[in-house]
Amino acid sequence: MKKWEKYLFFSIVTALIVIPLIVYVANRNHTFAELVTERMTASEPVVSLSLTKSSSEKQIKIKDPVQIHQIMDNLSTTQLVKVKSPHLQGTYSYYIHLKVGDNRHSRARYGLILYSNNYISIYDFERNDKYNGLTYQIKSPYSIQQIDHLYAALSHNT
Repeated sequence: MKKWEKYLFFSIVTALIVIPLIVYVANRNHTFAELVTERMTASEPVVSLSLTKSSSEKQIKIKDPVQIHQIMDNLSTTQLVKVKSPHLQGTYSYYIHLKVGDNRHSRARYGLILYSNNYISIYDFERNDKYNGLTYQIKSPYSIQQIDHLYAALSHNT
C-alpha cells in the first residue's frame, strides 16, 4: 500500500467513527427551553399550570402570569441530558401540567414530571412519536426549592 493510500484509508475510517460519535453526543444534550418553551408559539402562552406533589396528591392550579413566568424561567436554562434508564428510587416528584392558549380557549400542551433535583420527564401532548415522554438528567445547577416554596405557600391558602 502506498503512503497516500494509507492516509486515505485512515481518514475514511476516522470519519466513519468520529462523525456518528459527534452526532450522538450532540443529540443527547438539550435545554428545557429548546424542548418545551421554544416549541410553544408566542400567540399561545402558558395560561395555567397545575402542580401536584407526589407525597401529598394535592393539586394546585396557578393562573397568575407572574408565578407561571417564575417557574418557567427557573426551568428554561436547565441543561438536560437524555437518559435511558434513570435511577428514580427514593425521590419525590412534582407533576406539572401546562395549558396554553388564551383565557377562553386553553388546552393541555405539556406534562412534566420533575424528580427532585435530578431528573425530568417531558410529555408533549401534541406529539406522538418515539421522542415523546423521554426522561432527562438535569445537569446544570438547578434548585427545586422555588417550586417547593410556591407549592407550600399555595397549598396552605387553599
